[in-house]
Amino acid sequence: MLTTTLYRVSKQSARSIGLLPYLLAGLLLAVLLPHTSTAADLTETRQLFRAGKYEECAEAAVATMAEGYHGEDWPLLKIESDLQLGRHAAALQTLEAALKNFRYSVRLRYVGHRVLLLNKLPERAKSTLEEVAQLATQATYRYNDSANRVTLGKFYAERGADARRVLETFFDPVKNTQPQFPDAFMAAGELALSK
Repeated sequence: MLTTTLYRVSKQSARSIGLLPYLLAGLLLAVLLPHTSTAADLTETRQLFRAGKYEECAEAAVATMAEGYHGEDWPLLKIESDLQLGRHAAALQTLEAALKNFRYSVRLRYVGHRVLLLNKLPERAKSTLEEVAQLATQATYRYNDSANRVTLGKFYAERGADARRVLETFFDPVKNTQPQFPDAFMAAGELALSK
């Protein structure tokens, strides 16, 4: 309905200024040509990472970021892929760019700690963990989604928090409300193995 109305209005305007053939050609191209976006699907890209296809995962993340993206998942996938491929400097470059866009991201900072250590920047790595702790206590409402809860659970477990409490506070709620979110199950398993 809306498309038909817009077409009629455009057709009248185009006819009055002699652009009707161009309008029709544009509409025909829009309908007939396939969408040529190089942006990848987030679920498919995560599957590439989990399958060990790190190069393909990094390429998909770069393509999506080049087209404009929303969410910190894309730079995180790029960083994690680069780390798996031993490209520590590239991971650092992606991290620094991403932190400009996601100033309050505990997930980027948590991964960034490892990136900074691998790039021989221990002081920055230490301050990054301090930022995670500060952000997590200042604005807890920002970090109630599943991915952030799992990240914070890992963070507190590494800082020596009681394993049972981490499990009950961070991992179990995600496992119960989102059983299709594998990161919570993997984090809980890693926690059990580490104790």
